[in-house]
Amino acid sequence: MSFNNKNIVITGAASGIGQALVMELAQYQCQVLAIDTNENGLIHLAKKLDSSMMQVQILVLDLANPDQIQSMVPLALEKLGSIDLFFANAGFALYGSFGSQNFALRQSQIMVNLVAPLEGLYQMLQLANGRQFSYVITASAMAKTGMPHYAMYAATKSALDRFAECFRFEQNPGCHLMLVYPIATRTEFFTGQDQANIPWPSQSPIKVAQSILKAVRQKKTSVYPSFLFRCMISLQLFNQWLMYPYQLWNKPKQG
Repeated sequence: MSFNNKNIVITGAASGIGQALVMELAQYQCQVLAIDTNENGLIHLAKKLDSSMMQVQILVLDLANPDQIQSMVPLALEKLGSIDLFFANAGFALYGSFGSQNFALRQSQIMVNLVAPLEGLYQMLQLANGRQFSYVITASAMAKTGMPHYAMYAATKSALDRFAECFRFEQNPGCHLMLVYPIATRTEFFTGQDQANIPWPSQSPIKVAQSILKAVRQKKTSVYPSFLFRCMISLQLFNQWLMYPYQLWNKPKQG
């Protein structure tokens, strides 16, 4: 896929991987809608890109709010007219034991990390009107292996992993779904903990964004920005491949 003349949506665009994606796309003649709950961050980002080749619009949404999740794709279509590429990137982690997080904190992680990307995909499928599109979800290395004090976060990300695995056996020819499995990224993403406690290994958001865009161009279904992490879970990935014939056998037959 070429990014020139494409209409692109990026959630979580005011910081971290989302911001890095916007900055990397600035070299292309494309239309980008940057979505985040941080209005000041979005305004600052748009000003930085005034002289770039891309055209940037911003949209302030709180993806912990069900009503705003529901309005996400319709509002994006209003602003862009059509959507070729959707980066469901918004997400956050709260460091701490499961018992230390109240209902509101647990619900927010579920809504932002899990419900928002899946609802966005559902809306895209309903409103695409036969138009082909790519949908990229930022999962996490914790979708494959959990870490202490990230139980809720890992639960939401592993749910995305299983969803994608099932979804790819369904008949959705107009949609190309890709999941991204970044390791810890050196940003302010890890709310509530010191920088020194970010899990090892870690990498920069720019490196992750570059890996994502390369994988989108190659139409991959998954991308591991850290080669080291991919090696670390190689046996797990091999076992997943061994299960493929069983999954294929259970795929519904077309009448």
